[in-house]
Amino acid sequence: MNIAETERLVISKFAMEDAGFYLKLLNTPHWIKYIGDRNVRSIKEAEDYLANGILKSYYELGFGFYKLQL
Repeated sequence: MNIAETERLVISKFAMEDAGFYLKLLNTPHWIKYIGDRNVRSIKEAEDYLANGILKSYYELGFGFYKLQL
């Protein structure tokens, strides 16, 4: 679901379809160094991480982290 869109930027909510991207993101060297290792090593673990974090926040609080696409 898109929150906002301009010519050069799309702001949208995360979805289960983003598990592959999230898996790669959580395992980048800079993420691990500056944010911390979340021990997410598979698509299933990434889906669980999304479901119990970001997606849960959308449902319970009405907001959460958003995905920025250039």
